[in-house]
Amino acid sequence: MAQLIRSDLEFVLQQIMIAEAHADGADLTTLVPNSFAAFGLRTVDGSFNHLFPGRQYFGAADQLFPRLLDPSFQTAESGTSYASNTTVVDSQPRTLSNLIVDQTITNPAAVHPAQRCQRRGSEYHHSTRLPLGLSMR
Repeated sequence: MAQLIRSDLEFVLQQIMIAEAHADGADLTTLVPNSFAAFGLRTVDGSFNHLFPGRQYFGAADQLFPRLLDPSFQTAESGTSYASNTTVVDSQPRTLSNLIVDQTITNPAAVHPAQRCQRRGSEYHHSTRLPLGLSMR
């Protein structure tokens, strides 16, 4: 079970207050110290994921994602294709997303970093996030 201290709760309250002020019409860029600060709460539509001028809708719902390369769509199931604007049949569309969020002992992608660190006998490294329930010791 997580143990919170007063500063944790104060931080959460600060994020809620930033989100409320933004919902009331305040300019989000004036509510956070800088564009890199991880403050505030996400909007439902994903707007203001980025606070740089002209980028406030990057990653928001119903926005085209900028491409750096020509698109290459794979064939889906039942003769459908991701290249079409029609229905696509894909029995496992969220496999990758589900693997990323699955931080249990049953996910090899989550277990591998913890095992690697254990073999090294190293302490927790800032670039390795251990899954919930896994321990370095």
